[in-house]
Amino acid sequence: MVVGELVANAVRHALAPHPDRHGWLGLMNTTKTVVCAVQDPSPDKPLPRTATPHDTRGRGLLIISELAHDWGYSLHSNTGKTVWAVVPTTLAPCTAWAGTS
Repeated sequence: MVVGELVANAVRHALAPHPDRHGWLGLMNTTKTVVCAVQDPSPDKPLPRTATPHDTRGRGLLIISELAHDWGYSLHSNTGKTVWAVVPTTLAPCTAWAGTS
């Protein structure tokens, strides 16, 4: 989901207005994490929005904030930005589910 949200944000907000430019996706696996980075041509900073219950979009960075251990971005002088997220690959112990069947 994190990769999908980062790529969707780049396509919607950065690549669509610049059809002559491109971006890239990079993934790096470490011992306990996966780092996902998406570069795009836009210098606009990614800012989480507050979506209302009726909004059909605007929750991507909030989803990333919940699923990733950390996320951020780096601006590049004239080549846009890279947005990255660090996702843990180790799972916390499962607790008993208290739902009803």
